[in-house]
Formats: sequence, C-alpha cells, structure tokens
Amino acid sequence: MTMSGVTMSAMTMSTPGLTLKKLVIGYLHPLLEPLSIDIHAGKTLAVLGPSGCGKSTLLATIVGMTPALSGSIILNGRDISNVPIHQRGIGLVFQEPLLFSHLSLVDNIAYGLRAAHVDKEIARAKADELLDWVGLSSIKHQRTWEISGGQAGRVALARALAPNPQALLFDEPYSALDNETRLRLSQEVRDLLRQRNIPAIHVTHDRIEAESVADQLLVLP
Repeated sequence: MTMSGVTMSAMTMSTPGLTLKKLVIGYLHPLLEPLSIDIHAGKTLAVLGPSGCGKSTLLATIVGMTPALSGSIILNGRDISNVPIHQRGIGLVFQEPLLFSHLSLVDNIAYGLRAAHVDKEIARAKADELLDWVGLSSIKHQRTWEISGGQAGRVALARALAPNPQALLFDEPYSALDNETRLRLSQEVRDLLRQRNIPAIHVTHDRIEAESVADQLLVLP
C-alpha cells in the first residue's frame, strides 16, 4: 500500500508495539510527509532508501536525539514523544559501534546495566551470555582497539540488547560484516526479536538486506 508518499507492505493484525502517528521529521523543514505506521510486537520494519532521504533522522527522532516537528511516538501504549532519551526504553545500534576504547568487551556490554544500578555480577553474567551469543566470549577481556570492525559491530549489538529494550533501532548495523556473518546475525536477531516480542526498525540502503530482515517494508524516496 502507499502511505504519505512512501510504499509499505501489508501489516499483520496483532497489537502494535511501536506506533508512529502523523510523525513529521526534519530540522527546520520536514524531510518527509507525515508518517503513520504500526510496528507490531516482535516484528521488524525495514526502512529502505538512498543516502540523505531521512532514514537516520527518523531513527534519531524516535529515540529522542532529534525532536519531531509534529506527531506522536507511542511505545506499548505510552506516548514517549516528549520523554527523555534514557527513559524511552529504546535500544539503538549505529553503523559505527561507538564503543568505549578504555573498557574491555564485556565491560562495554555491562556498562549500561551498571549505569542503571544493576548488580555488578548480574551485569557481567548478562554480558557474558550476550558475548557468547555473538561468538566473542573467547576474547571478552580484550579492549575495543584490539578487535576488527565486524567484531566491534557485534559488541555494539550485544550492548543494545543488554538492558532488555522495549524496542530496537538499527542504523545499517551490519555494514562492516562479511556476507556470511551478516546473514547469520540478521536471521538470529530477527528470531530473537520475535521470541522477546520486541518491535524493531532496521534502516538500510541494501534491498537484499532489507528483505531478509523485514516483516514490513517502508521505502523512502
């Protein structure tokens, strides 16, 4: 179906987890026509489009780094449009991992949990579990400058999952990974989101990647 100048696949009829209601994104001027989209619990919306079309601005608006020009962002029935970033319950995985270079991999993942006053041992155990899931448990004590870009991307993914977010946003997260790892992780992440009923938005300029992760597809001009 066509919505506000964008093309979108048919949506399932389950309860929405993340809803964008007449959302207008941009800075001084709108980048797109108003967006009204339901992303159901456990489903992934892939956002496909060329560089500069507003994909990253959309994510920045949803997570709270950039204010919306108008409209609402509703997560699990709660309007979070004016809620501070740290209270929205949304995880974000960037194209660049943005890890702390002075911390080990395990401490990078545990950092957010410790900042939320989670017990140190519980935070470390959670970080260990996630490092094992992304296949990096054998190097968990290395620093980030000792690992590859692909490994750093996997650490960033594990860090975003650690606080059990209510929604996840992905900004071209697999761009530094080889094709085999990219396919494996994208499928495993999609399965994990379904298991945990986490709605997600996955931004990419690669149609094959978009179709591999998407339950719904939003094409920006």
